[in-house]
Amino acid sequence: MKRLWILTVMAFAVTLMSYAQPGGGMRQGGNGDQMLRLTIEERMEKLDSHIIVPLALNEFQSIEMRVAYRDFFEEMDELMKNTGYGVRPSSEKVDLLVQTRDAKIKAHLTPELYAKYLELEKEMRPTRSNQNTMPR
Repeated sequence: MKRLWILTVMAFAVTLMSYAQPGGGMRQGGNGDQMLRLTIEERMEKLDSHIIVPLALNEFQSIEMRVAYRDFFEEMDELMKNTGYGVRPSSEKVDLLVQTRDAKIKAHLTPELYAKYLELEKEMRPTRSNQNTMPR
């Protein structure tokens, strides 16, 4: 009887410890097969508040930046869909998309605005929470 009680307590403790572990940073929605991501509209709102407003762009520049980013977001979503969510696409493909986006933006900004844009864009990038931050 004592052994049965100890086994039950240990099984319960293991179950509780497994629930206390982080879930890997992926949230699953609806049917459980897709990672919840910001929609393009939500990302465009973030673009407005984090880049377009601080840069104080004129109407033409802000429209061109929105078009470049919307194209970039759509192409990235397509790339992620083709690669599979949870699997990182090749850095060459992502770099090509980023270079294309930045070339479209650079054509419509002054060199000073473009330099400030690059600083703001770095701040807007999502951080990777699963990287080991401890020095080796």
